[in-house]
Parts: sequence; structure tokens; C-alpha cells
Amino acid sequence: MSNEKWEKVLWKRQSFPDNYVPPSFLSSLRRNSNFQPYSYWKLVSLCYPIAQHICTIFIFLATFVRIKERTLDPRLLVWASIFAFALGYPVWQVVEIQLANKFRQVRKPTNHAKTVKSSILAFLALLSLSPVMKTLTASTSSDSIWALSACLFILNALIADYSSPRPEIYTRESLTSVLSINAAISASVVLASRLPDDISVFALMLYAVVLFAMFPVLRHRLQHHIDPLCRARCVHHGFGH
Repeated sequence: MSNEKWEKVLWKRQSFPDNYVPPSFLSSLRRNSNFQPYSYWKLVSLCYPIAQHICTIFIFLATFVRIKERTLDPRLLVWASIFAFALGYPVWQVVEIQLANKFRQVRKPTNHAKTVKSSILAFLALLSLSPVMKTLTASTSSDSIWALSACLFILNALIADYSSPRPEIYTRESLTSVLSINAAISASVVLASRLPDDISVFALMLYAVVLFAMFPVLRHRLQHHIDPLCRARCVHHGFGH
């Protein structure tokens, strides 16, 4: 038996006992072959979009309270939203160009005139619908409004897209991301209906569109460019609290 080599077959009669286990029986075993270790800073960077999204919701709620209590001029918020869009759009264009050049992709030229025209139309549409949104929930109690907006914001946070996209492949927004944006905008509408005047409703809705519809798209594309910034912000917030 010592000169005979054991084979892992059932059809061949061998001189080994039935319970024989050769020394090489588990030599091909691989434990945790798909395990991918993460460093501390990598985990911090991956948690940043979640923390940032939650902070965005609370910033919006704080802005709503200040407008409702008339401690914030809604016209100032309108100009701040316009400035944020005017600053964010060129940044998004620069990021798209850099990604296309880095991965040697053929990128279609952007029609900036069409973008400006669409932005102006959206601006005018919000302005014209502000009186309607102000009276949208006039017959609903405030307690129901607070509960509904809370549920919608929780839904927005739960189904938001926190994944890090592959920069070499252009990807459209996922279905969950679109539903998350719709939930946030719906919550903003019901909250805006509790504001005292039309200009306040318009200012809050314009701010909501910039904060919940446009900024997540920009953040999604910036995740591969701001890792050091993510770490610095997380460390800053950690020591700040």
C-alpha cells in the first residue's frame, strides 16, 4: 500500500481503507478567496456620501424653518441657488471633460445654449407654479404635513444612490436614484405649502431642485476626484462634534 498512489475515484478498487484521508486532501482549499480588506480611510471615504446626504437633508430643513420664521430673506435664497447652479454647472463640465480625456472617450459636445434655455424654462415654471403649490395642502393639517414630509425624506435617504460609479463608463442615473430625487422634491413641495407667501415657496422649491436634483449628480461624478477632501471633511466633522 505504501507504493500505491491514492486516487480520488470511486470506480477503481484500491487497497486503501474507506476512511483513508491523504495528506494532500485539503491542499486546494481556499479560505475567504473573495475577501477584500479595507483600510480605515477607505471606509471613511465610502461613508462620506451617506453622511453628506443626511447633512443635506438637515440643511434643507434648517433653511425651511428659517424661511417660515421669517429670519431668512427668500430673495437671498433665490440668488444663492442661482449662484450655486452657475458654479456647479461649469464644474460638472470640467469633470466630464477630464474623465473623457483620461479614458480616451469620444464625448459629444454639449449644447450650452440648450442647457441655459432649459434652466430658464424650469425657473419660470417654478415661479408660475408657486401660487398653486402654496395652496396645495391648505385643507390638510400641519401634523399630517410634518409626518408626510418626514416619511418622504426617510425614503429619500434609504433609496438614494451612494455607489461609486466607474469613471471610465458613462452611466445614467439608476431607478432608485430617480425615485429618491422624486421623494425629496415631493417632501419639499408639501413643506413649501406651509410658507407664508409665494416668493418663499418659489425660493424653497428652487433651492430644493438645486440641492436634491442637481447636486447629487455632481457629487456622484466627483467621488473619484475628492478622496482627500472627503477624508479632511470627515476628520473635521469628527473633531467638531
